[in-house]
Amino acid sequence: MLSKTSFSFLVVSSLALSTGCQPKKKESSDVLSGGSGSTTGGSSGGSTSGSSGGGSTTLTQGPYGIMFVTTAVVDGGQGIAAMDALCTTEKTAKNFAGTFKALVYDGASRKHGGADWPLIPYAEYRREDRTTVIMTATAAGHLVLPFTNSITATAKYPWTGFYAYSNPGVTFGFTSPVCNGWVNNSPLSNTSKGNTAMTGLVPYVDQYGNNVEDSPFNYSNSGTESDSDDCDQTHPIICVQTTFPAPTGAKKVFLSTTSINGSSGVSGMDALCASSATTKGYSGVYKAMVSTDGASGPGMRRACAVTGNCTTTTENVDWVLRPDTYYVREGGTQWTDVIGKTNSAGIFLFPLFKSFLTTNDTYWTGLGPS
Repeated sequence: MLSKTSFSFLVVSSLALSTGCQPKKKESSDVLSGGSGSTTGGSSGGSTSGSSGGGSTTLTQGPYGIMFVTTAVVDGGQGIAAMDALCTTEKTAKNFAGTFKALVYDGASRKHGGADWPLIPYAEYRREDRTTVIMTATAAGHLVLPFTNSITATAKYPWTGFYAYSNPGVTFGFTSPVCNGWVNNSPLSNTSKGNTAMTGLVPYVDQYGNNVEDSPFNYSNSGTESDSDDCDQTHPIICVQTTFPAPTGAKKVFLSTTSINGSSGVSGMDALCASSATTKGYSGVYKAMVSTDGASGPGMRRACAVTGNCTTTTENVDWVLRPDTYYVREGGTQWTDVIGKTNSAGIFLFPLFKSFLTTNDTYWTGLGPS
């Protein structure tokens, strides 16, 4: 049970004016370090300025990550740190901002669910032309096959460390011993590579009668080379951007610094939100994300007045979340700050991208599971 001194939770309200919810001043910088250039993020109109060969190139990037394949090649035992360094070198030459990591699988920290996995949940990824969509990651940051488009238009064969299986569904494993964690280039220690011109799995039976899956991550060219290469051979690397702007128009969520008694009512909580926003220097209207047990009358606030998990805003009663809108943590400017996106009824879809807060706190909500 929440105590009467619990914090109230503050959320941007729905406003008719699109400029009404913008802060009076920036809470934190939107600028990403980009080597010889920099990206001003936060909107699809942000620009990346960088110089190459004495000239200047202006690029634009919205709320999506970029994937590209390196021009240089590495042997399989060069190590993940060296692969990441290659991604950094080539992204700087391409005038891309933010951090890039190698999309390889080692079965340890760089794997689905691992601490060093480079794909971000729910994020869209595009080719380096910043236009061609490759795919959108799952809620857990997993790859989804088939891709909307291939990673590259022409075939390249990068190290991946993946196996991809199509029965049942699409799951990913890793080859063993994966060049012993990408630190052993022994000719006998093999691991898989991919074909970046492919969008999905193309299973076939090889000359030995084995079922093999051709994919962007596990490739076999029957008659010339197997799906795995010895680790002392060389291949390029798929590089993935891990920092990029939050969506345009994302609204802020923050926790009040002052606590309030639960009997203060919606109006009292809204007043606290308004004063807290003013103290923080935010413009626009802020209201408390709380729900009452009634669906009509003065002081009522409900997301769904009739049915649980409603699908339209017609059931909203003084509800504070906008439909089809992204929300970010306070001060957030990057995709990794996005809490989630509401549906057409102004309800968050679960699981959330991120928790509301970075620390553990309690706050009034009045919300139930439906």
